[in-house]
Amino acid sequence: MKISYKNVALIMFSAYTNFCYAQNNIAHPNDTIPTNILDSVIVNAYIRSKDATYLPDVQGMNIFAGKKNTISFSDNRSAKLPQNLTRTAFTQMPRLTMWHMDGAGTQVNIGSRSTDSHRSIEMNMRQNGYNTNSDMFGYPEDHYTPPMQGIQEVQLVRGSAALQFGSQFGGIMNYMMKEGDRSKPIAVESEQTTGSNNLFNSYNALGHKRKT
Repeated sequence: MKISYKNVALIMFSAYTNFCYAQNNIAHPNDTIPTNILDSVIVNAYIRSKDATYLPDVQGMNIFAGKKNTISFSDNRSAKLPQNLTRTAFTQMPRLTMWHMDGAGTQVNIGSRSTDSHRSIEMNMRQNGYNTNSDMFGYPEDHYTPPMQGIQEVQLVRGSAALQFGSQFGGIMNYMMKEGDRSKPIAVESEQTTGSNNLFNSYNALGHKRKT
């Protein structure tokens, strides 16, 4: 009878496993390593609604019901807006990767769903609903980022729901700018920030919105 090496190895392995025991105090009462069964651990997490929320089911001509979307408010205190660290304003938005190409923060590179974040080429970037990508269907780089201190909220629609706005399957990000104060004939907003390493940031806004 011809026995292959494979069959011999299988027989030896089966015989060896019959003499192997798991390390527990029942099979080896003299074992120096104590064992203990831990209780289950329950972790609860909640999204702070003041920092992130969601788009309404219907907004104008757009339907967002059942779509993956997030809204981030620019007045989030954890965001370092005067330092132009835009990425800190998107901490409540999941699945985003970003980096700053320049130290001034004038060009933010955003990617989603493991897409290329270089100049937000895979994202549909908009301001107040209007595209800021240079070429939507050719080389859709985004060379412009509005100052975060002038943004009221950031709207993000990700996943296949974003394809209703364009061919960029990374998602759509819409910067909604602050509106003028209807209760005043003219409104002025000024913010000066100083810090270490000769940091100085000046933000000034002048607005007016006529009553209709």
